[in-house]
Amino acid sequence: MQAAHAEVEAYGRKAKCFGRNAALTVESTPLLLQGAVSGSTVNLELARRSGDGYDWKSKLVIQLSEDELAALACVLLGFLPRYHFKRPGKGIEIERQPEKLFVRGTAGAGNIYTLPLPPGRVFAVSTLVIGRLQEHFETRDTQVVLASLRGAAALLRN
Repeated sequence: MQAAHAEVEAYGRKAKCFGRNAALTVESTPLLLQGAVSGSTVNLELARRSGDGYDWKSKLVIQLSEDELAALACVLLGFLPRYHFKRPGKGIEIERQPEKLFVRGTAGAGNIYTLPLPPGRVFAVSTLVIGRLQEHFETRDTQVVLASLRGAAALLRN
């Protein structure tokens, strides 16, 4: 598995992971509500392997809502075992497994994307997501963010 560091590009900070069968990009982006910017979030982008590269033209993209951004952080930090981000005809599930996170995406019949995220990539994605939560909720107090995520995870587990 190849890993790329979180990086700054024209469309925002990104964390990337490249697996044998698919690649994941988690990209910082403005949260759009009814076409208007309403804070910060991330896009989850999955692309399947194609030859020596990845088919980014046919990627699966899901922009996370405010609630989903918090749910992703809960999984990344170990407060939740898994979460499924669902959209009509597609979805991405992220699940904690021993020594890694496992990402599984589906888009229509037969379009399946899978890859593991090792600890270093989980760290890179976690810092990006926590940063977006802090920006979205206008707080730099990490302890408030962590306590809020623990409380949200307790509700999501029930």
